[in-house]
Amino acid sequence: MKRIFLLFFIFSFCAVTFAQNNNGAQAKKEAYELKLKKEWESYLVKVEQNKTLKAKLKTEKDSLKTISPSKDSVFCKNLKQPYYIKTDNLGNSKEVSMQEYISMHIRTNFNYPEFAMEHNIQGRVETTNDINKEGYIVNVSAEGPENGLILEQEAIRIIKRLPKFVPGMCNDEPASVRHIVPITFRLE
Repeated sequence: MKRIFLLFFIFSFCAVTFAQNNNGAQAKKEAYELKLKKEWESYLVKVEQNKTLKAKLKTEKDSLKTISPSKDSVFCKNLKQPYYIKTDNLGNSKEVSMQEYISMHIRTNFNYPEFAMEHNIQGRVETTNDINKEGYIVNVSAEGPENGLILEQEAIRIIKRLPKFVPGMCNDEPASVRHIVPITFRLE
């Protein structure tokens, strides 16, 4: 009889302990899901604010456009694209094309935002920038998937970290060159 009671007591203790652990895990899961929901709702507010700002800036930019070309517009017969001069540890330098250097730079500096991973945000972001007459990256903007604000911010961060380039040349004079760089964010 004592053995049956002891087995019943051990079984009851294990069942109660399992139920408590299971309830604790369920509570943690519910708290995590609530946290994700609140983060998502807050994020969607930022996305809407960003969309409104982009629409306003586009309207202002469109109102500044003129039908005729500006005085600064120049047709370029001999356009040489910007490039980067890479120097190794021995001091040897090598000319690297802008596209090749930017691809290498993206691979090196790419960080998938944790928030985007948690909320399964992915897609293609097209960044636009100018490499000005001095070789610096300016006027960086990005356009990404719906609700992809965080991906756009990461793409802009990567592009803004680019170093100074040797500027493009138009008719043997330094020229500002517009460049579009697509960056794909994909979860696997």
